[in-house]
Amino acid sequence: MGQNTLPRGVTRRSFVKTTAASVAGAGIARKVTMAQNSASAGKAELRVQDGRVTAETGTLTAVIEKGFIRSLKSNITGDEFIQTFDLNQAPALQLIYRGDETAALDESKFGSISCRRISDRRAEFIFQSWDGDGVLSIEIVPESGDLLLEPSAFSSRPGVRACRWSLKGIRPDLQLVAPLFQGVKLQLDDPLVRNTRRSWPVAWEAAFAVLQSPAAGFWIHTQDTAYRYKALRIGDREDPRVLGFDTEAYGPIDDNLSAGGLAWRVNVFKGDWQVPATSYRDWLWRAYNLDAAEAQRKSWIRDTKLALCWCPGDPAILDALSKRADPNKVLIHYPGWRTDSYDENYPDYVASKNGRDFIARGKAMGFRIMPHFNSIDMDPSNPVYAQVRDFQYRDI
Repeated sequence: MGQNTLPRGVTRRSFVKTTAASVAGAGIARKVTMAQNSASAGKAELRVQDGRVTAETGTLTAVIEKGFIRSLKSNITGDEFIQTFDLNQAPALQLIYRGDETAALDESKFGSISCRRISDRRAEFIFQSWDGDGVLSIEIVPESGDLLLEPSAFSSRPGVRACRWSLKGIRPDLQLVAPLFQGVKLQLDDPLVRNTRRSWPVAWEAAFAVLQSPAAGFWIHTQDTAYRYKALRIGDREDPRVLGFDTEAYGPIDDNLSAGGLAWRVNVFKGDWQVPATSYRDWLWRAYNLDAAEAQRKSWIRDTKLALCWCPGDPAILDALSKRADPNKVLIHYPGWRTDSYDENYPDYVASKNGRDFIARGKAMGFRIMPHFNSIDMDPSNPVYAQVRDFQYRDI
């Protein structure tokens, strides 16, 4: 399993569990591109007319209507990233219940959508419908050129799991680059991702998504520092070129009536996906003080070139692998080392003879070996379960 690295200045370090080789000087070139992307920062204008919001910053010009971004144009490259679509075909704002059941907040069922200007830099759409009410706040940030969209929704029906804001009409040639499966770059209609919902932080490993053409694109992210649960919805049964951004409520949701409160940031870029990903990584490191955490890592982690997951405990694998890769740069994830079978009789962690022998031989050859521990699982038949069952966790 290969891993990619992103440059930070002229250094290299891992980001969202991915690594790959970069050519010399790529970090400097990417910093130049980022400087070009923000060269016009400081400009900001927001207008409201005929139910539409037009937002212009140093980097982009966007038109928002009925809660949808119906036009997103780069002021850096001139690219238009959104194609024409039917504004009435699906709602921009939805309430999400269990099992991904949705309730549209739109003009159907006697609903209405209105828009008003709050200030020179802020406006909002107000959604009133049979199934609930909602607000989509629009704001522009002169310093970064970001367009902020913050959805919130409320219903008298309990059990609200999330509030979803949708982005439609994505240009067909744009590929999705996102931290799913440790990093993917795919067309939106690819079977691996189409019509799926990826929850943060397990399946959506960092809260950003990039839409990439060969030389430019746009991206969406949230700068959340409160560990709010969120999710990315990719496509639906009818339309693969739609992304849904979910802000989840705190559980338990049985009596919950509302969700929202995360601002989704939209901006454009020139270059490849590593330009926005680097920007997100740098923010993440500052926001969570990850320099301090990174300083505690062992030096050999930076030198790891290959990670082998779910490795069987066969010594022949070690011999074969040592002929193809430097053992000192290989990390092996080893699940079958216990006396018990996989995922059975937790939390007993007793090494079998085969497990001890495999680990000892691998270490002697120079491999780094990581025994598998399921830190979030317990076997109800294990005697310890009776002592801690009052503290078990539940999903939403």
